[in-house]
Amino acid sequence: MAKTLLPVAQLAVRSRTGGPVMRGKLLQWLAAGAAIACAVPAHGQSVSAGILAWQKGDHARAVEIWRPLAQAGDADAAFNPGQAYRLGRGVAIDLATAQVWFEQAARGGHVDAQTTLGLLLFHNGNRTGGLRWLRQAADQGEPRAMLIYGTALFNGDGMPQDPVRAYAYVSRAAAQGLAPASRRPRRWTRSCRSSSAGGV
Repeated sequence: MAKTLLPVAQLAVRSRTGGPVMRGKLLQWLAAGAAIACAVPAHGQSVSAGILAWQKGDHARAVEIWRPLAQAGDADAAFNPGQAYRLGRGVAIDLATAQVWFEQAARGGHVDAQTTLGLLLFHNGNRTGGLRWLRQAADQGEPRAMLIYGTALFNGDGMPQDPVRAYAYVSRAAAQGLAPASRRPRRWTRSCRSSSAGGV
């Protein structure tokens, strides 16, 4: 005897006590579950929808899409309103608000947020905080972060000078194709040679 699938409304469902549950109640549960599933859009779709809105020039809509996801802890979504507030697209320029969003994303492990936050802090006078975030991004291979952190190591900006580690960071950034990084090690090598020749 072949088994047939019955429509959901015809399924017999039993409660914990073994008694039947009314079909209407089952349908309510299923409808509620479907509503919850539809109310929480999938991560990629929502972030992607915001990106689509951004690319179409509807920056305000993009921020509306990302904000609830970011508030729920999505690091990818948190980076995007940070950029909007930094650039003044869809919202007024507000670097303090941008910093809050970048920090949330950076704490969530978002490498671009770590780099952007590090640069923002560094350029606004908080070198210690900036270098902390830049080092995290540099250690994950982000070329801009490797260049800035390596340069700070070479110059001793906010940390002890370490030309060997500086050279390593900047050389890795250059190997990834970051043009400004490819010029620094050559200058540093000449600088190191000339300073050692003068001291002999």
